[in-house]
Amino acid sequence: MFEKVAERVPSRYDIYDEVNELPTAIRGSEIPTIDKIGSRSVYLSYVVLDKPGAQSTLSNQYCSSSPEHLNISGRETRNSGSPEVRKYRGDGGFVVGGAWRQMRKFNSTASPLKGTSLRSFEETLPAGLVELNRLIMECNDNPRLNFNNLRAIIADPGFLMHAYGIIKSNPGNMTPGVDNVTLDEIDLKFFENLGREIGSGSFKFKPARIIDITKPKGGTRPISIASPRDKIVQSAIKIILEAIFEPHFSDYSHGFRPGRGTHTAIYQMRRLFTEVNWLIEADISKCFDTLPQNLMIEELQKRINDQVFIDLIYKSFKAGYIDASQAFKEPQVGSPQGTIISPILCNILMNKLDEWLNNYSEIFQLGIRKKANPAYTKLIRDMKYKRPSEKKAIRSFIYQNRIRSLIGNDPNFKRMRFVRYADDLIIGVSGSLQDCQTIKNDLAIFLKEKLGLDLSSSKTLITPATQKKAHFLGFDISITPYTKRKLVRSFRKDGSIRLSAQTSRPKILAPITKIVAKLESKGYCKYGVKGTPTRVGRLIHLSLPMIINHYTALGRGLINYYSCADNLTRLKARILYILKYSCALTFASKLKLRTVKRVFSKYGYNLEVYETVKNEKKVIARFEDKVISKIKPGFRLSSEGYDPLSMIDFAARAFPRTRTLFEGSCQVCGSDTNLEVHHVKHLRKTGLKEGKPNYMQNLMRTMNRKQILLCQACHLKVHQGKHTGSGL
Repeated sequence: MFEKVAERVPSRYDIYDEVNELPTAIRGSEIPTIDKIGSRSVYLSYVVLDKPGAQSTLSNQYCSSSPEHLNISGRETRNSGSPEVRKYRGDGGFVVGGAWRQMRKFNSTASPLKGTSLRSFEETLPAGLVELNRLIMECNDNPRLNFNNLRAIIADPGFLMHAYGIIKSNPGNMTPGVDNVTLDEIDLKFFENLGREIGSGSFKFKPARIIDITKPKGGTRPISIASPRDKIVQSAIKIILEAIFEPHFSDYSHGFRPGRGTHTAIYQMRRLFTEVNWLIEADISKCFDTLPQNLMIEELQKRINDQVFIDLIYKSFKAGYIDASQAFKEPQVGSPQGTIISPILCNILMNKLDEWLNNYSEIFQLGIRKKANPAYTKLIRDMKYKRPSEKKAIRSFIYQNRIRSLIGNDPNFKRMRFVRYADDLIIGVSGSLQDCQTIKNDLAIFLKEKLGLDLSSSKTLITPATQKKAHFLGFDISITPYTKRKLVRSFRKDGSIRLSAQTSRPKILAPITKIVAKLESKGYCKYGVKGTPTRVGRLIHLSLPMIINHYTALGRGLINYYSCADNLTRLKARILYILKYSCALTFASKLKLRTVKRVFSKYGYNLEVYETVKNEKKVIARFEDKVISKIKPGFRLSSEGYDPLSMIDFAARAFPRTRTLFEGSCQVCGSDTNLEVHHVKHLRKTGLKEGKPNYMQNLMRTMNRKQILLCQACHLKVHQGKHTGSGL
């Protein structure tokens, strides 16, 4: 076992400028050491085990370098030993020493690229990411320090390659823009030329295509489709903007942010909106389309001092779009929806709204706690001089008449809380109706004067939370009335018992009626609220397993999204009934069985579809209730917040894989000249074509990759459909 390790270690570590001097004869637990990486002393100790499964008892003593082929776990660093095909676990030796990722456990501001052990990573990562890491560290030490020299970062070909690696597998990036070009046929020269254009200031974005999609509530929304190769530059811009601005965003903002989403917004609202009696649903009219471009640039210049980078943002605004009539238009306001950088630019500007709302809530706050109820206080005082039977009667009287310890609507107690998801904003108020109207008016004035946005007065609703339901991110929100809350008994030190109303959290409900109506509009049921299942004619041409997979995927999507709803049990029962019986009716139409009873008699209640393999029946698809009921738990908001250095962590793992994609030779003929990357949009759609096996698509599906390196000649034959096997 050791001979293989000793043979490979020198060849593998030569690229990291390491000096390898291994003893010629080592057995058992003897440890070969590799020291001196460049001019810095680093100790790597390899433990070679004679017996499979033996445990290493050596502790983590030194700080070791961690090249990309080291699998890091726990307190030890496992060497994958140059993994090859069918041996992905490698040789199984251990590297004794701390991984660079372990530094972050003790020092949250420690850089994964800062230290004596990390020169190998500086050589592995592109220079742009190393420079961005340095700037992040400097600005963490001095928050007022502006980011400069971003030109060198975004013009680095390696940094652009990393940005490409982030978006290369997204299906939408294979949709051509106005230039009819996709990511296909991309090569190393493209990144070099692109970096040269950005660095010289000659790069220009191409106009986008605009299409209109239908809104769920009616009307249309314009969506921008940019050139896929322009998206590489947009992805690079987004990486830099997130590293600079994301750590300073408000904790009450959840839209288009890493580690956050609709569920974190709902969970935070449930935690914050206690004791509120009014809900304000704020609606900002056409937020993305009306964002002032000059204000966005001003916010960027507060932290960025690099004209080349600022000019790139200007150019993205001025690129314009081509509408359905093929006319070119250059908008003077807004950032087009559908582009990669629009969400982060929106959050940068809307962060000013979050700061204003946070300051407004502090000024609005009044009182420490609600006033005690005099009637309740008098009854409790009288209980001290009563007999046990009389005390029991008084407690029963309090419970039956729902006499609370505090006044529900205390005019001297006011609170305001808010949660924002992109341009969706909900505000919880503990106060009066007049307070809510004042907040609404002040909000409209701030949006208009400071951000240049309009608050829709007709769509901004003030809802009495204890009487009606407000709507936020597809959920119905309401508050249990004060008089209907449960009474909780609390035992005091003097032996007395205190009855107090339980603190009410908002009720988060899935709008079952609306969901059933949506299923009715798609043809899965009929008769309105009753939701009687019906057959779906457009699915009849599919195979039985595909029909089952369609219904189960739809059910899982709905139940997963509403997994944090308080009425999830009722929702699951309703959804499962509609989808299962609609699936059975579709089976009946396809197989001409006429009734659901015959379908269940033939395929069982779980609609199990079998396939005979070697004279054995094998279930290939089933509509089992548990399959849909297995939901992922809604993720909660992390208390640690966003760490900009996590982007460097991700790049250290992802960039070597992207770089390897452009290295090597043609995967078909072995040529090492004129190489370019072939892309496919979906692996699931690969397979047979005109009755003949498609070798290239089957190869990519076997490799589980959407990209593969080919020479130009083989690539051309792939698109011409002339592949007949591994030898073309």
